[in-house]
Amino acid sequence: MENNLIENISLLYVEDDEDIRNVFGRYLKRKIKNVLMAVNGQEGYEMYLEHKPDIVVTDINMPIMGGLEMCSIIRDENRDIPIIITSAHSDTHFFQEAINIGVNMFLLKPVDMTQLYNTIKITSEDIFLKIQTQKEEKIDNDQSKMIAVTELLENIAHQWRQPLAAISAATINMHLDIGTGEYNKSIFGDKIDNIDNCVQYLSSTIDSFKHFVTNDKKISNFDVSKNIQKCINIESEIILSKNITLETDFDENLSANGFEEEFVQAMINIVNNSIDAVENSTEKIISISAKKVEDKIVINVKDSGLGIENKIINNLFEPYTTTKHKSLGTGLGLYLTYRIIKGSMNGKMFATNCEFTYKNKTYAGANIQIEL
Repeated sequence: MENNLIENISLLYVEDDEDIRNVFGRYLKRKIKNVLMAVNGQEGYEMYLEHKPDIVVTDINMPIMGGLEMCSIIRDENRDIPIIITSAHSDTHFFQEAINIGVNMFLLKPVDMTQLYNTIKITSEDIFLKIQTQKEEKIDNDQSKMIAVTELLENIAHQWRQPLAAISAATINMHLDIGTGEYNKSIFGDKIDNIDNCVQYLSSTIDSFKHFVTNDKKISNFDVSKNIQKCINIESEIILSKNITLETDFDENLSANGFEEEFVQAMINIVNNSIDAVENSTEKIISISAKKVEDKIVINVKDSGLGIENKIINNLFEPYTTTKHKSLGTGLGLYLTYRIIKGSMNGKMFATNCEFTYKNKTYAGANIQIEL
């Protein structure tokens, strides 16, 4: 505001008395940059529709359409616009009707000009504050949306990394076989099938993440063992290229209710962690089991890596907590898995260090357990 001139709002002033309207009109125009004047409620409502003022100041008793009727119609269209009544009536009936309409302020005639101006000024400051708050909320919402989009892209990139690595490993092995003349049609067929599985998974990941953030997804009954095997097929080229021994032990007829594609994503994240964990082990063993235990399905993924450090094991499933060097891991994989298992499938997930036996030999490492 400059020189007490209110510049950023428009005011609709409705008064049927010509003398009052002229005197107050001149005064208000010296104080407020944008002032609209009407002689009755009908004209006032038409001006409201055309100009959409920020504040309405109106008398009650006027010809053609009264002030309360005009305010009622305006209030039906705009629940927030401030309305100030100026009237010589102090009858309880008028006050009650005005309250029911949602009038913000009453000023009894004869109205003091300074009082009217101060009332308008306070009201305009409330409007400025509300507009500023809305702008700040919009900025916060826009920033939140940008963060959500960034997180979504990071998550998709994380989910794509392993299948892309599997495709790369398969094509490299195929080129090596061709180069050495050890071409085997059956083996090539398996590798092509595996590449096709990876490509289909990459495609489904986009839709799965879209459903994941919009909650536009449906629960279905799916075969747990079959979908763990789908995960293993996607990871098979990486497991083979890193000389990792994979042991599996699945009960038959394991079915669970949940989101099938998200479950595969969760298992890929866990197996991917185990692949990284055994990278520097002398003997690289990963053991995956899925068993029916009472009324639950219990899945364990164990590895012969170094285990999980005590300082991070209790918050392993929090975002950006990683068991790897910062240059190698983002800490999103197990966090996403935890969200899927606990949030989307109402399951449980635990991380422990363990010992397990493979071919009569004991290995130590980590165990990620899922209960559905």
